[in-house]
Amino acid sequence: MTKDSRYQNTSRWHPVEQEIKNAINSRQKGMEGQARVCARRAVGKALQIAGLISSPSLPLISKVAEENVLPDEISQLLRSLILKVDENYYLPSEIDLVANAEKIIKFLSSTENANQ
Repeated sequence: MTKDSRYQNTSRWHPVEQEIKNAINSRQKGMEGQARVCARRAVGKALQIAGLISSPSLPLISKVAEENVLPDEISQLLRSLILKVDENYYLPSEIDLVANAEKIIKFLSSTENANQ
């Protein structure tokens, strides 16, 4: 595992970490829509690694959010990922999908590590 890795089991979590990096880079370039896409993909991949979904799709993320298989806080963060944008392609300003994705992924990776 590298020292700068955010998540446990770097080889398994590398695609997730790369998507988060892409989200952050996109945001820094002013590409908020792309940042949201990357954040959603990162969470989908993390849920797949955790064995909660078979593929990283929004409908499956939505299903996990509604099934109450995760703590309420994490389920609420998952629900924020599936919110629809407004007619100008914006979400409410208090919602930060990149930060929410990082919290979800940190939870999932720490839970996986605790179960090993």
